[in-house]
Amino acid sequence: MATATPPTDETAPSPTADFIVANRPVLGWVLAVLGVAALLVAIWMFTKGLKTTEVPAPAPAPGEAAATEPIRVSNPHRLEWVVGAIGTLWVALDFLGIAAYLLAQLPKPTLAERRTNARMAVLYWGNSLGLGLMVVGSVLFVVWSKAISDAVGGKVAQLVWVAGPILGILLGAGVAFLCCLPARAEERNNVTVRRLIYGSNVALTGMLLVLVLVIGNVIAAVRVPTKLDTTATGFYSLDLNEKTKEYLGKLDQTVRIYSTIPEESDPFTQDTRRLLDAMVAANPARVQVRYLSATVNRDEIARLRAKYPTANLNQYGLLVTTGEDEARFGFIRFQELFDNTRETAAFKGESRVVQELLTIAEGDVKTTIYFTQGSGELSLGSDGPQSRSGQELQRTLEEKKFVVKTLTAAELTKAGGKAKIPDDASMVVVADPTGPLPPSVVTAIQGYLDAERPGGKKGKLLVLTGTHAKLAGGIESTGLEPVLEALGVRASPKFLYSDIQDRVQPLVIAGAAPQAVASGNLVAITYQQLKLPLQNARAVSPVSAGRGPLQATPLFQTLAGIPTWEEDEPIKNPDLAYEELFLGRPGESEAAAQQRLSAVWARKGVSDKGRTVAAVVSEGPTPRALVFGAGEFFSDDTGRAYGQPVQAKIFATLVDWLRDRPSVAEVTNKPYGVYTPNAKPDEIRLVWLPGGLAIVLILSIGAGVWTLRRT
Repeated sequence: MATATPPTDETAPSPTADFIVANRPVLGWVLAVLGVAALLVAIWMFTKGLKTTEVPAPAPAPGEAAATEPIRVSNPHRLEWVVGAIGTLWVALDFLGIAAYLLAQLPKPTLAERRTNARMAVLYWGNSLGLGLMVVGSVLFVVWSKAISDAVGGKVAQLVWVAGPILGILLGAGVAFLCCLPARAEERNNVTVRRLIYGSNVALTGMLLVLVLVIGNVIAAVRVPTKLDTTATGFYSLDLNEKTKEYLGKLDQTVRIYSTIPEESDPFTQDTRRLLDAMVAANPARVQVRYLSATVNRDEIARLRAKYPTANLNQYGLLVTTGEDEARFGFIRFQELFDNTRETAAFKGESRVVQELLTIAEGDVKTTIYFTQGSGELSLGSDGPQSRSGQELQRTLEEKKFVVKTLTAAELTKAGGKAKIPDDASMVVVADPTGPLPPSVVTAIQGYLDAERPGGKKGKLLVLTGTHAKLAGGIESTGLEPVLEALGVRASPKFLYSDIQDRVQPLVIAGAAPQAVASGNLVAITYQQLKLPLQNARAVSPVSAGRGPLQATPLFQTLAGIPTWEEDEPIKNPDLAYEELFLGRPGESEAAAQQRLSAVWARKGVSDKGRTVAAVVSEGPTPRALVFGAGEFFSDDTGRAYGQPVQAKIFATLVDWLRDRPSVAEVTNKPYGVYTPNAKPDEIRLVWLPGGLAIVLILSIGAGVWTLRRT
């Protein structure tokens, strides 16, 4: 009896191969139809992505000629459409190629050969289709990677934007893997099949490895500090101020920033990009940034020029827009992002951009600030002495888009026979007068504070009042004392002294009052680490006799531990005063000296506890007034002594508080200079992050090798 020969791998039954052999022509035509359909879809997607839309040109500005041609706008998702079209074209060519293979090739004479051809067709088709799906999915994964970081950061809803790419990659890997299975029957006897299967396994393992590393990198970028900055001043990094992040996080309308600054490698351009990216990261739902190229995005730049003719988009800079249909806008020239007035340049982009946001958020409302003049106040003009100049205050306020005006007694408006502050005044500033204000000005200020202003708001007052000696003795009056008393603030009529470096002098060191910091006052929080040297200052005491619901509270006070006291007259002999207050006399016992000095301290009111030198007045949650017992500190001379206009920044923050404007625009500038490596290591960035990635890489390569050895 003959023994039956067992079937070899080539002749063994194969459901997939047998089905293709039995239905070869039908499958060929079905794949051809599907290929043609995919080709048409690819053409449509190309057309959709590359298509531009005509929109009517906006109405011309007065004096300008009307546009003769409509504006053409590109599809904002052009890249996604083109990538999808390329992927669909890949699928179409794959289907058409296999269809041509099945229809054009003559059937082999034996069943084993026909099965081999069927397995090769499945192998070619499946690997090509799987590779295409993985490549397109990977590209879209990169394009939409921002949505992944948002999802990892807590915005789970953003996962809908990456579900497609991930499913495409996994589907492609599954198709490639499954289509290798029928061909495994011949891998031992067919060199070509074996090489194709092994190559497919390598490609599949490599793609999955890349996917794992990319996802891991995105997660690390969100959960682990992303900046490895080896310079002492942060030359290669830029982080937003916490108050800026808070302000951006609370935006209730979309802000779009168009950058026409060309891509360069200089630190100025790179810091601008870092700033914009950080602002998007602070609130990706409300802050959108578009980088425009003069060559690639000519149509869009032309559209913006037509829509915003006053923005001067012929220069490099940032166009900031908000509101319905982006109606409110502002333009920041590239040069405005940097401060070149110092010995070394400094980046101030964050301050400038947030200032612009604050301005356009207010719409057409203008904040007009009046500075009284004529009583020896800090001068806003160039006529007064440099030691009494306040031009830096004016420049800083105007940078923040405030309107600054001067006000003298002759310039007061008249209403019902009484002098009054102009109706457009959002705030009145009395900047350290050296003599009393005219009675008409005092009366007008009192009426300004009491009466309701146009728009339903009440007047706001900022007073800087240092000590200025009269020839006849004592301190020169400002004339505002009754107004301040009505607000609940008393400005002391005495000279304030302290013991600084074993010397009696009219200088005190002040810092933010602890109660102001605890209450969340933005001015106190902003400058809680700053120590202010206040020359010729006076004490400013909140009193309980405020008018109605007005409440005065301390803002700045002298540092605890430093003795301070008040004098009726300026001290003429500081050395003698120091001996009287702090030194024992020759031959005097320690106990007697202590007793005598205690009596002197009690008589003069010497105290090493904090003494209030600035107070704020609020009506409920609404700021109404601010009284600062120093004036010389805010002069331009102080700024020159510091090498930067620190006094102007503090003053602008005071104004922001009074205006109920978020105090976020003034942040420390980033200087450019000579940088040294950071000597303090960061364990997470220097050890665990690279070490963890190395472990993942080693395990992934090991898994790939193990997979190849097992196949």
